[in-house]
Amino acid sequence: MTKFADLLERKAEDIKQPPLLPAGIYLAMVSKYPEVNELRSDKGQFERITFEMSVVSPHEVDEDAIAEFGTVQGIPFRMDFILNNGEDADAARAREGTLNRIKTFLTNLGVFSEGMSLGEGFQSAVTAACLVEIGHRADPNDAERFYLDPKRSYPA
Repeated sequence: MTKFADLLERKAEDIKQPPLLPAGIYLAMVSKYPEVNELRSDKGQFERITFEMSVVSPHEVDEDAIAEFGTVQGIPFRMDFILNNGEDADAARAREGTLNRIKTFLTNLGVFSEGMSLGEGFQSAVTAACLVEIGHRADPNDAERFYLDPKRSYPA
């Protein structure tokens, strides 16, 4: 087993970003109850709703890229939704847009329908699955670093 103390001798030039999951559409599952965290910025107050996800299997992904990457099952990623807590009309419009995106996501998971509250949908989301299109995005401060970028969900 590798321990952190064993890694302290590694040189900076030997530490590289691991390969990213290939872009494409994956079957993915919600791993745990969504987290809600407050965010504050010069643009106002927001909350980030985070659904921790893990890949179940590739659905529409280049087979050669998968073969080169290796096992994808269990690769973690997040679906984030930013909720604007402002009081003005623009914030209210943005908030409704975010709620609609969450509704679409929960519906694609198959856990949200007419008459249900958002809280009931959140509780039902754990272990539910849907298809997720995953791309890559560059770090705005470091052109060498890329991140997984879940773009949209679809019913499984």
